[in-house]
Amino acid sequence: MTSEGSTRLRDVARQGKRPRWFIPTGIAALLGAIVLAITLLPGKKPTPTDSEVKKEEPKIALNTETDPPKKDVPKIEVQQPIVHGQETTYDLGNGVKLEMIKINAKGKTFMMGSPKKEPNRAAFQTFDPEDQHEVTFGHDFSMGKYEVTQEQYEAIMGKNPSQFKGPKRPVERVLWNDAQDFIKKLNDRMKGNAKFRLPSEAEWEYACRAGTTTAYNTGNSLTSDDAHFGVTIDVGTKLVGIYKPNKFGLYDMHGNVAEWCEDYYGDYKNAPKNGTAQRSIQSNDYRALRGGVWNYFVRDCRSACRYISTADISSFNFGFRLVASQDEPIEINKADPLLPPITKGDETTYDLGNGVKLEMIKINAKGKKFLMGSPKEEEGRPNGDFEEQHEITFGHDFSIGKYEVTQEQYEAIMGYNPAQFKGVNRPVEKVLWNDAQEFIRKLNEKVKGKAKFRLPSEAEWEYACRAGTTTPFHFGKELNGKQANCDGNTPYGTAEKGPYLKETTSVGTYKPNDFGLYDMHGNVFEWCEDYWGLYKIAPTDGTAQKVKTPNDNRVLRGGTWFIPPQYCRSALRFIITPLIRVEGIGFRVVATQDEPIEVKKADPPAQPITKGE
Repeated sequence: MTSEGSTRLRDVARQGKRPRWFIPTGIAALLGAIVLAITLLPGKKPTPTDSEVKKEEPKIALNTETDPPKKDVPKIEVQQPIVHGQETTYDLGNGVKLEMIKINAKGKTFMMGSPKKEPNRAAFQTFDPEDQHEVTFGHDFSMGKYEVTQEQYEAIMGKNPSQFKGPKRPVERVLWNDAQDFIKKLNDRMKGNAKFRLPSEAEWEYACRAGTTTAYNTGNSLTSDDAHFGVTIDVGTKLVGIYKPNKFGLYDMHGNVAEWCEDYYGDYKNAPKNGTAQRSIQSNDYRALRGGVWNYFVRDCRSACRYISTADISSFNFGFRLVASQDEPIEINKADPLLPPITKGDETTYDLGNGVKLEMIKINAKGKKFLMGSPKEEEGRPNGDFEEQHEITFGHDFSIGKYEVTQEQYEAIMGYNPAQFKGVNRPVEKVLWNDAQEFIRKLNEKVKGKAKFRLPSEAEWEYACRAGTTTPFHFGKELNGKQANCDGNTPYGTAEKGPYLKETTSVGTYKPNDFGLYDMHGNVFEWCEDYWGLYKIAPTDGTAQKVKTPNDNRVLRGGTWFIPPQYCRSALRFIITPLIRVEGIGFRVVATQDEPIEVKKADPPAQPITKGE
């Protein structure tokens, strides 16, 4: 449910309405400038990036089916598999079955990828991720009739990580390593010669197509009668097997959850041509996912569509399907060790307790100069001097949060979580400026060492965001919701509309800037330390314009999930009272040792701060 404050903030950006809690009459000119209508610039189609695979947490979960009470997983002797023609059933105990379909692929050749004329196919500037090429299999294999279900996962692992509970729903929120651990335990339990593993991309696509050459195994179109995708009302996964299978008898090859593959995500030019996987070398190599998702577009469900993600992302969009083989050369991967971040070079990790970490990136700014603000010709820039370019010379270095403060970090310090869109790795939101100051006060008491935490000054924030760039965004001149979480229906610098997710995403979903900082554009607005004032009276050494009274207007930077891209520019300043609690406002912290800014205590609030709304 969207708060009244959030609705009003959107109105400011989209319709030019002035909410009563926004600024006094003296700065009405600023509001008039901020709410200018967006003018679309013609431009080239933006290059898709590997960050388009999103790690997300759900807004709501409408579950109609629940799991049975958890039981201890018994140690049992598993029966030999019962084979019925091309289908093999494995007994996982307690009535839970695993059904596999034999795919007679050995010696078969197929065209992997998509023809260039296929609508909505991906095309990067550096390589063609769906480049058609011939694959000739050197082996047969069996593939899971269904995506691995929650009851199957719990039968082997003794736990169920899924957001959308149901024994016959696909398991999700599964890391690539979790899938590998499941497979290891499954192989330890099963009798016989079959070895289970994740499918290679070639095996997955061959099995999905089932002899077809069209965009989907249903033809060149896919409807809601064929698969579960593009959901706007029926939120969450569905039971496996409720749609028609493909010609091989496999269910849900399009939609429901994206399925991990064994492969390292790479250019097809370097991929094996015998149906095996591109081998991963390092634990942090990108991995491939296939098949589309319940809340993705239909184009993302195409047989040739490839997703990219790191192995350590847990999402309610990610599940997996198994392959079993006897006569092919792929070695079963062991799960990569997931190690906590270690302090190295310019990155420092602080332990907040119970496994919660706070990662900070060192910004070597002392003595550095940069032009703060925007050039007068920048599209979307307000009239007046509110973004007037002026030179800043820093008198200090500083470290800044690698990510926006997350909900698990906030709860580790404050003991509660005010956020609207729940998720431990989502940014905390619905945070007042005073809430952020109280978090900082408690953080400084808890963390040992010389570093003092605080909110960033505007100058620090913009310098860190730009990371040496002078364009409207640190990634260039275009934003349409693909590069950052915002309202892609009103694109900037391009005519192509992009996604509008209508909620926050987990921090680190999109590519970082050149300083290694994530989500500097979009996701949530970020409080700054500053009083909102004209640049003419602001310090030029990178420190903040000092707040004088508890009701002074403050500054937000970076844009948010419900705002059009023009309000996510590096130079954009949003003015707001410190008493607004909206699901589009969070914060990021700075730590310093050698600069003169005193860490502020929270101002006494003009109204009570409600905790645990």
